[in-house]
Amino acid sequence: MTAPSAEAESRVMAKVKAVVGLIGDKESSERWEALARLRLYCEGASSSEELEAIGSKKTPTLKTLVDLLDEVVCSLGSRSPEERVLGDVLWLLECLLCSVTTNHKTFLKQPRAMPLMLEVLRRATDP
Repeated sequence: MTAPSAEAESRVMAKVKAVVGLIGDKESSERWEALARLRLYCEGASSSEELEAIGSKKTPTLKTLVDLLDEVVCSLGSRSPEERVLGDVLWLLECLLCSVTTNHKTFLKQPRAMPLMLEVLRRATDP
């Protein structure tokens, strides 16, 4: 099997950026579908290099997911659409961070990343 060409990789990353843009657009009717598409793409990634590219500082993926996590944490308990996607957001963050340690620095540079993750964990463990 041959490696994908630079042109093919560029097209894929353009699609990822477009999907991430929809996720970040609070007014988009395709927002939650885009989140599901990003999850499917990450599930189908054939290498850690692909996951690294999705979560790298060249794409706004991790920043967008942290922003969405902020929305989700603020809406917990309200049964809003944001609350229903918490599992997908956490799965994507786990996938992009656990599979590729080079994405950690990009994640940690997000100002609210760690406090939000701690808040999610705190709420998950509250009786």
